[in-house]
Amino acid sequence: RFGGSAGFGSGTLSRWLVGIAADRAFAYRSLLVAGEVLAAGAMEQSDEVEWTAGAGLRYQLTPTLSLDGALGRRLTGPSQAWFF
Repeated sequence: RFGGSAGFGSGTLSRWLVGIAADRAFAYRSLLVAGEVLAAGAMEQSDEVEWTAGAGLRYQLTPTLSLDGALGRRLTGPSQAWFF
């Protein structure tokens, strides 16, 4: 939603978020690899865009148990932190 009220007791929305993701399944290895890139910013032209990138893996050990892991980083913005 752009420019509207965000709900109970809040002001107007003034941010945007765009992302793209891709994944690749390796069926005979029970493995899924994924990656994503996100861009976020304020509706005002003066603020710079904050970029975030991440990648993840999912490995299926048994038909009912799988392991997931992901790693990413905020590339720009005030908090350029790693996350997992």
